[in-house]
Amino acid sequence: MEFPQVLDSPISVLYVDDEPTLLEIGKIYLEQEEGICVTTADNPEGAIRLLARGGEYDVIVSDYQMPGMDGILFLKYIRRTYGNLPFLIFTGEGREEVVIEALNNGVDYYVEKAKVPELQFVDLVHKIRHVVSRCRTEKVLRSTYDKLQSSSDELAVYSEELNIREENMDAMQEALRESEQTYEAIFAHTRSPTAIFEEDMTISLVNTAFAELTGFTRAEMEGRMRWSNFVHPDDRSLMEEYYRARRLDRRVCRNTMSSGLWVSPERCVIFT
Repeated sequence: MEFPQVLDSPISVLYVDDEPTLLEIGKIYLEQEEGICVTTADNPEGAIRLLARGGEYDVIVSDYQMPGMDGILFLKYIRRTYGNLPFLIFTGEGREEVVIEALNNGVDYYVEKAKVPELQFVDLVHKIRHVVSRCRTEKVLRSTYDKLQSSSDELAVYSEELNIREENMDAMQEALRESEQTYEAIFAHTRSPTAIFEEDMTISLVNTAFAELTGFTRAEMEGRMRWSNFVHPDDRSLMEEYYRARRLDRRVCRNTMSSGLWVSPERCVIFT
């Protein structure tokens, strides 16, 4: 199974910082990188409004120290509302307790701003690509697993259906064998002269009593003679008419019983 390249499509970044100058600089540096598109917001509340209006972003990059809602509170909101949406804190605030709190609340990366913008943005871009690649890979794997699980469930249902059909077929074949054995035993040993013939009136099978009654051997009759040869000439036209009508109306079978001829849609049996 082939997996798509997870970074083929552009990376959409939502960048949040309360300092407009830093927002502008950050957007310029990030978008210098191929495949990165940046949307900015100057406070978490504005970013939340963008998300609520249906904005789709691959990653959020947020400052920590902002009036009102700081980066940690913003992170908590994102985790409650959007689950595992990648979130990076990009800040000059490097206190240990802030880092620990960010990690405890599910931040993906905590990136400290450096004095040299070029270096800090190189590190930020690297971490953005890494976390987005990981997130997209997880989505692909989850989707693939779901499809495989669905296919497995469908195969299990089909397998169960096939097993049931095979069991039913085995039961039907066994019943057919028993029926054929019973039929053959009755046909062969009945004292009533009996013959089976096909749709074209050719005799396909006779029992011993029928052969003795007619004076012909089974070899002479089976596949060679027609049942109409054994019907009285006065009744022959009527019986053949019944025979031709049998496919049109099954009730004809009941009407011919008294004449010594039983007619089914497949085969006919003549007896005395």
